[in-house]
Amino acid sequence: MQFTTMFYVYLKSYFRSKRFLVIFPIYILLSSLSVILYFAGVVPKPSDVYSYTSEALTNFVFATSLAAGVFAGDAISRDFSREGFFTLTQPISRARIFVSRLLAALAVCVIVIFSDFYLVGISFGYYLFGQVIPNIYILIGLGLFFVFGVVSFALLFSSIFKSQLVSGIVTTLVLWFVMPTISGILQFVNIEPWFLLNYAGSAVQAVAKNTYPPHYQEIVVPNGTSKITLHLYNPTVPEAVAIIAFYSIISIIAGIIIYKRRELKEI
Repeated sequence: MQFTTMFYVYLKSYFRSKRFLVIFPIYILLSSLSVILYFAGVVPKPSDVYSYTSEALTNFVFATSLAAGVFAGDAISRDFSREGFFTLTQPISRARIFVSRLLAALAVCVIVIFSDFYLVGISFGYYLFGQVIPNIYILIGLGLFFVFGVVSFALLFSSIFKSQLVSGIVTTLVLWFVMPTISGILQFVNIEPWFLLNYAGSAVQAVAKNTYPPHYQEIVVPNGTSKITLHLYNPTVPEAVAIIAFYSIISIIAGIIIYKRRELKEI
């Protein structure tokens, strides 16, 4: 079985899966909801294209994490089920199988995320304001790289767990709940979450703003008779790229090593 054939087979299986048929239209509906509300006069129109694009990307990190958990969370662990008897007996290296599944999961996640957040956001932004933000290429490039990093990280978890259900749930929880929770806690103790992937992803929305937010902000919030100080950090674009690159490289290398060491008898 050739590499391109495997990639095509895995990609086609994603498009035919129930998860794609459910998640894709839901994402389209949610990303279009704000536009519908604008035209209906329910919510005010944003002041400029920067505000609109930034608002359209508000849930980009969460949506990407959820999509990666759903589509890539069991991409490797499926071989630790009966399906592995066919896949792992083929005359092709485990590394090629891993990479083909990585690219297939990446492709479907890019289609889902970019069709919703980017295509809808950018096209309607152009329709409403007659222009797109000047940083559009940086926005697209950074968004693509973040999706790649999240999918790579998801495949690492998928190679660790033998159960498809467990790997999918754990991957989704780590990306969608654990990391954001840690980021929220660190706001109170003045620690920059430079070691978290979702922190790097926040740079995507920041790039869409008219003025890139400062690296550090201190916000004092009244709390009855006392006050709470929140320490907010925003990654710079080079910092975000470095974090994503680190996660991607480590996840792919570790994932392939773990996958190679798995024995067919473990199934």
